[in-house]
Amino acid sequence: MAARTTVLFVFAFCSLAFSTTPRDLSLNLFRRITGVPIQLSDPRLSQMEKFIAEGNFKAAANIATEDSNFYRLTLKQWATKLSNREESPFPSLNDFSAMVIGVTRDGKDARLLLVGNFGYQADGITDLPKRDLGNNNHYDFLENKRVDLKKELKLVSPQWPGFKSSAGLLTSRAWGSAHYRDGTNRRAVEFSIQEFLCTNINQWKEAGLSDHRVRRDVDRRPGKNYDNYKNQCRTCHATMDAMGGAFARFDFKGERLVDFGGGVADKMNRNGTNYPDGYVTVDDSWETPNTPNHQQLFGWRGQTSGLGIKEFGKLLANSDRFKSCMAEKAFKEMCGRDANGAEREKDIPAIAQKFEEGGYHLRSLFEDVAVLPSCLGQGDAPTEAGVNNFRQVYESLISQTGVDPLQKPDIEKYFQEAVTRLPKSGTVEEMNSTSLLAITALSGMFCKAWISDEAKAAAGERKTHTEVNFDAKEMSDAEIQKMANRYALNFWQREATAEELKVLLELGKEFRDLKTDKPLSIADQLTGLCTAMASSLESMSR
Repeated sequence: MAARTTVLFVFAFCSLAFSTTPRDLSLNLFRRITGVPIQLSDPRLSQMEKFIAEGNFKAAANIATEDSNFYRLTLKQWATKLSNREESPFPSLNDFSAMVIGVTRDGKDARLLLVGNFGYQADGITDLPKRDLGNNNHYDFLENKRVDLKKELKLVSPQWPGFKSSAGLLTSRAWGSAHYRDGTNRRAVEFSIQEFLCTNINQWKEAGLSDHRVRRDVDRRPGKNYDNYKNQCRTCHATMDAMGGAFARFDFKGERLVDFGGGVADKMNRNGTNYPDGYVTVDDSWETPNTPNHQQLFGWRGQTSGLGIKEFGKLLANSDRFKSCMAEKAFKEMCGRDANGAEREKDIPAIAQKFEEGGYHLRSLFEDVAVLPSCLGQGDAPTEAGVNNFRQVYESLISQTGVDPLQKPDIEKYFQEAVTRLPKSGTVEEMNSTSLLAITALSGMFCKAWISDEAKAAAGERKTHTEVNFDAKEMSDAEIQKMANRYALNFWQREATAEELKVLLELGKEFRDLKTDKPLSIADQLTGLCTAMASSLESMSR
């Protein structure tokens, strides 16, 4: 119990050690943008320090966004959350996230993500499965092999040969799997507005709208009471069904994205006997009630009715809300939290406007967000150590230790098991506390595997750079301090201060003297010390 208490103390203690020197800011900026730490010996670090010392934070950020991990880790995680119903960062790379990565790397206008007739794939890699409408094997392979996506992804056009219409992400296989599977494609309307305009259904439902586009499967007298329909059902369906025609030609059957071309999917008119006088979908026309409330929410620009999914994608992409939504989502990814009230009022509008004026370039957007004082650690707003940090910590541990005891396919399973232990109240404080415990367990796995490798190397003929005799019965105080400093350089990218070394020495002694049924080995003692430092807030904030 004493050791556990000290570990939690190290979490808090080490989070206070972060300063705002050009080097610390450079380390923090690189980690936020790429998801992994930069080594102290990397020449890019001194370049970033120079730019930050000169006040040119944007140039420093540009160095980080040039790194392949910005695309393989950060952008992939950000895009993947947009592509699935659970908004989880853990599913494999797919055609949706590959398109976001490619558009960002190529400096294309981000609005093309909702209207473009192209996709991204790799080629020329041994045993690489072909890109296919019926499976995700092509992208699973790239994910599992940790392929350099910045280098290997190539643009292909058309998006899907034989399709009558394409609208970028809205006609990706991943989007179809999430939102065209089963149902009547209303979910595609709801999530289009939620993911690309950051507005949930409770914000845009409205009473008193015309229901001339509400379909026949909606009962007009639920519970034998018309008022239930008028005051509840119609407030959503009047808008959702009016927009739903945009997706009328698409379905997801047998794991395959289907484009009906000149016809509409049968499911669009299912359960027609519920209210035979309701709207019958015969084409892919759509409209949106351009009410004062909707105009204020979305800032529609251009036509508010049209034919087909591409024109609907254009409505979303050209709205005033699209640029703000992308800025909000980039902020959350870079800063590890939602923007607060002051940031929503000042920073987000300014960054969104710059995003639009600069040609809707996502790479520049991420750079602008990452260098905000409050995001970079120069302000008072703390970074939440919530579940969104989990994947980043996982990737950092792989980078820092060179081992992966969990193996890539099992990371989502491990994460889901951690999520089930989250408290019911869901407060930020409790979420952070539980996440730290989950991250501690994750760090422990990595440290155990890492130190086990070193112990084997020390016992064999091959020399290791470790400074501890694994055959000894216990570590001396000097050895504990040496290893603490080594871990600090590895996980914190700096030497431990004298005050920190004092705390870490005490922690090492506790592990050394811990009374158990079987005395802890040197490797076990080192694992405990390593775990505490690898899962500290200081490590995660780098």
